[in-house]
Amino acid sequence: MNELKGLPLVTSFTDRGGIQTVTDVDKIHSNVVAILLTKKGERFRKPSFGCDLKLYVMQPNDSFIEENIKQSIVDALAIWETRVVVEGISIARLEKTIDITVQYKITTLDTSEVITLSIEQGDYI
Repeated sequence: MNELKGLPLVTSFTDRGGIQTVTDVDKIHSNVVAILLTKKGERFRKPSFGCDLKLYVMQPNDSFIEENIKQSIVDALAIWETRVVVEGISIARLEKTIDITVQYKITTLDTSEVITLSIEQGDYI
C-alpha cells in the first residue's frame, strides 16, 4: 500500500527551500506533539486548540492532578487529532518537571506509536 504524504501542523522546509512533506505516521506524530505542547489560546482563531500541560508542572503531586493531566490529553487528542485513540498514558513527576509518555493507536493505519514529552517549569510561558 502506498503511504500518503501531506503537511504537518508545524511546517518545515527542505534544504532547497521547498515545503517539507511527511508520511502519515510522521504527520500524525508531529500533530500530536503540537497539540500537547500548545497552550490553549496560543493559536490564532483556534482558542481551544492545545492541551495546557504546562499548567500542571507546579501543581501538587497527587492522583487527582495526574488524572486531570491524563484526561486533558485524551480530550485534546479526541478533538484535534481524530485519527488516534489513546491506549495508555504514564506520568513521572519530578520537582519541576513532568515526563509524560503517551501510547496511541493510529486508527487509519492500524499501528501504535509512543511519544515522550518532558515539560519543565517555565516552558511555553
